Amino acid sequence: MEATNYQRGYITDPIPEKGKNGPRIQRLLARLEAKKPKPVDPAELAMEPEPDFSYIPSLRSGHHPSKRQMDEEFEIKMEKKRKRSIALSPDIDKLQEVRIDKRTSIFIAIGADPVEARVKFLEKLSRNVQQ
Repeated sequence: MEATNYQRGYITDPIPEKGKNGPRIQRLLARLEAKKPKPVDPAELAMEPEPDFSYIPSLRSGHHPSKRQMDEEFEIKMEKKRKRSIALSPDIDKLQEVRIDKRTSIFIAIGADPVEARVKFLEKLSRNVQQ
């Protein structure tokens, strides 16, 4: 194997002090030096208790469901999501229309007071506008 230029003595310092990248490399090395882990005292290692992995279920203990069980659980979850997303709109035939203005109308239950519904709607609208 051939010797490198540094080994031959052509380059005295592997990290250039001057030049375009010299200061940047020096800063990076200083940061890396600061991040070095502290040496571990063997006495501290002896005092440290061994970790307890008993809470982790083993593969043979039967705690892990089979692929088929996982697929069934996934299908049940997806079915619940699909059922939840179905929105039923009210039957307009069972409601009466109340005109607020030319472009706005609301629907209330048949037999409810249209004047009171109009007042409530306008109050709610004015509260939302003030906020």
